[in-house]
Amino acid sequence: MLLTGNRETDKTLLPRLFAESLGATADNGRYLQLSVSPDWMDSSDLFGWLNLEGKFIPGVIIDFLKAAQNDPEKPYFLILDQLILSRAEYYLRDVLDAVESRSQETPCPLVTMAYYGRDEAAAQAYGQIPALDNLYIIGTVTLDDASLPLNQKLLDRVHTLYLQADDVAGQANGVS
Repeated sequence: MLLTGNRETDKTLLPRLFAESLGATADNGRYLQLSVSPDWMDSSDLFGWLNLEGKFIPGVIIDFLKAAQNDPEKPYFLILDQLILSRAEYYLRDVLDAVESRSQETPCPLVTMAYYGRDEAAAQAYGQIPALDNLYIIGTVTLDDASLPLNQKLLDRVHTLYLQADDVAGQANGVS
């Protein structure tokens, strides 16, 4: 899902409150909010990479994904704040491929064994991680920022919700 709106809308508030209503919080490890970095060029910052010695260095969400895989009955929420500060079609390529292939006979995994190279300890610890039914990825986009354009591949695979400042202010004041 993609939440869009102008600067005065708190686009991370809605998914956080929704996640909390389902029992997913940062404290219990089922809610993770990340600020997208402008230097993300591929999925290695998210999933992990191999250092010069061939050791797997875990990315910022690999443990979160593994926890979601091991706890399929509970929802997990990943919020990518300011999704378009970097080219989402690059760093979310594996996620988009997994989403696109979910209906196929053999869907693409989120994380393949190739990420671990020859690091057998990492391969054993993390293994292949499929597209997860209990993982909800929500990106936020501030429309008035001078940022990168949204890629058509991304837009074709996500639901988009536009938030207006009046909507957010009304909800904060208890008006529905």
